[in-house]
Amino acid sequence: MVMSVKSIKHKMYSLVFEEGDPHWIALSFAIGLFFGFMPLFGLQMIPLLILIFALKLYRIAVVSGNVLLNTLTFPVVYTLSFILGTLVMGGGFSFFWNIDKITPLYLMSVFIPIFVGSTIIAAI
Repeated sequence: MVMSVKSIKHKMYSLVFEEGDPHWIALSFAIGLFFGFMPLFGLQMIPLLILIFALKLYRIAVVSGNVLLNTLTFPVVYTLSFILGTLVMGGGFSFFWNIDKITPLYLMSVFIPIFVGSTIIAAI
C-alpha cells in the first residue's frame, strides 16, 4: 500500500496534535518519565506500548517523556540510582572497577542497587 504525502502528513499531524484532557496528557508524560527511571534500558518500550494501548494513553506524551529522560540524563540518573540504592541497602559503594572482578555475581551487586534506587526515584 502506497501512501500519499498528504496522507502521511495527516497521520503525523494527528499523532503529534492529539486533543484531549490536559490532565490525561500530563499523566501520560509522567508514566513515560516513570519508566524512564527504571533500569530496563532498552526494554522500557515494551511495557510502555502495552500501557499505551491498555490505558489509551497519549502516545507522543508517553514516548517523549521516556525518550527525553533516557537520552539526556541516563548517566546521571543511573549513577544517582546506584548511590541511593547502595545507601538504602546498607552497603558502601565505589566507582572504581577492577576488570578482573567482573563476574555475574559482581554485576548483580551493581544491578540490584541500581534497580532499588531507580525504583525509589521513579516513585518520587
